[in-house]
Amino acid sequence: YWTYSKDDYTLLESAMSLSNLSEDLALLSQIDAAFTDATGKQWLIGRRNREMGETALAMYFCKNEKTGKWEKQDKVVGKVKSNFDTLEKIDASFVDQDGKTYLFAGNQYMRYSEDLVADEGYPKMIKGNWINELEYDFPEEFYESIDASFTNLDGVTFIFKDDQFISSEDASHIIPILSLIHISEPT
Repeated sequence: YWTYSKDDYTLLESAMSLSNLSEDLALLSQIDAAFTDATGKQWLIGRRNREMGETALAMYFCKNEKTGKWEKQDKVVGKVKSNFDTLEKIDASFVDQDGKTYLFAGNQYMRYSEDLVADEGYPKMIKGNWINELEYDFPEEFYESIDASFTNLDGVTFIFKDDQFISSEDASHIIPILSLIHISEPT
């Protein structure tokens, strides 16, 4: 490896063995990426030598800020944060007029066009994305989660949160559920 100044990129050290940084780094046959993330943590991603017939194993290292040593990490790169890890987390669902299925879990939703295989790019956060989905948005208080939903025979979708709901016909109008209950006086 080579070390450069972060200020002006002048060469500080050249042709050093990775094992000088950490014994674990000696396992690597190559470094694929080195970066400092938004929190200031320094990362190395590389591959170890392949044994006969196996694929190269990716390894992830993070520099310990206190000791200055590179420590192997058990990270999965490319994993998308998803509230859909288990079926128990699903809060609501409905099928739109085009036959697309929408599932909701917490502040995310998933869309399926066929055979419950998630469409590319999902799950998505409700906030900032739903308005692009079916041309109406949820009120702010519905962004964190919804409780239930359904589409009626006329193609109108109803989304419920706590003691209120909206409809796809006028999503800007929040309706209290109790306003639908009419109790008549006995005659």
